Amino acid sequence: MIDQRVEQPCPKCGTKFALHSRPIIDVDRQPELYARFLADELNPKACGGCGLKLTLDTPSIVVRRHWIGVVLANPRPIPIELASKVVHTFLSETPDLGLPPDRPVLVTGNDEQLRRVIRSDPDDRFCTVRFDDLTRRNWAQEIVALNVIADAYLEHDLPEQAYWVYESALATFPELYFHRRFFDTLELTALAAGDRIAGGLIEPRSAPDDLELKRQALEPQRPELPEWLAHTHLCFFEDDRYFDQPVQLWNVRVELLQLDEQETLPFDRAELHLTGVTPQAILPQEPSRLERGVMRILIVLAVAAARQMLPGDPLDFAWVNNLTGAFFQLDWERMSAAEQAQLKQIYSQYTGRDLVQDFALDDSG
Repeated sequence: MIDQRVEQPCPKCGTKFALHSRPIIDVDRQPELYARFLADELNPKACGGCGLKLTLDTPSIVVRRHWIGVVLANPRPIPIELASKVVHTFLSETPDLGLPPDRPVLVTGNDEQLRRVIRSDPDDRFCTVRFDDLTRRNWAQEIVALNVIADAYLEHDLPEQAYWVYESALATFPELYFHRRFFDTLELTALAAGDRIAGGLIEPRSAPDDLELKRQALEPQRPELPEWLAHTHLCFFEDDRYFDQPVQLWNVRVELLQLDEQETLPFDRAELHLTGVTPQAILPQEPSRLERGVMRILIVLAVAAARQMLPGDPLDFAWVNNLTGAFFQLDWERMSAAEQAQLKQIYSQYTGRDLVQDFALDDSG
């Protein structure tokens, strides 16, 4: 395997020191180098001549029997397109490696994150997001809200109504069809609904028939992605603030994992989880605030319809409404006056109510 070392002069005193540049560390073939990586002793921390503290982060690859670790070592978040190119270059141009699906690839922003994954301390699970999921815009928080509403219908044996909760969002944002978790639930509710036809439809038809129409219309538009993206995962920890920047939350659907006793990745036992973390090594692609506002209106309408149809009032509906209101308030202040006016008009058109009053928004301008 490649162990490239280069000499660099100290920027202060000129003393030369050797450092590993983009090392590729094979755990079985290079145990000493791997031990130095685990101990964070791969490169010097200070100049041997003047004592100047050095930060010598470098992209790295750690080759393990069951998976490959890639450290991006990027000082700022980067788009998924650039991250994919970097990983592809590392693996495709490296002898003896090749691309997945031979082995899963775990990508971290820095080497300490990868060391923490490898240590696999008890109760220290890490978050994983597939690269192919990161190529799509992040609707995770809204999809979770839709799931809550659909689940309430399913609990009352109304899968045909659950399907149309998802369809209402899909009709406005067709891109959701290509979100694998959204599509999985859409398809499952259609199968569960069978020939049952939901009430209140302008054009009555069964959920499977409607889904088939969606397939015919949208499958030709499916983006073509390299297969290896589905086997490559961004990894990070919920308690790790990776970048020193203003606090903001990235709400994203992740799988919580921990290496098993054989140091393999038990994805079949991963816990699906909605997390709120500061931005990590790869930038999520986010919808605009106006688009999120429209989606939240659809969610509010779906909750209102479910409350009319279902007995009682599921506690989770209050959670959805409270969360929706909180994010309305958060994004409202950052919208332009034109965006605010457009959102108020849409809300009034569909509900006959006042958005500002219902969600206690500041409309002072």
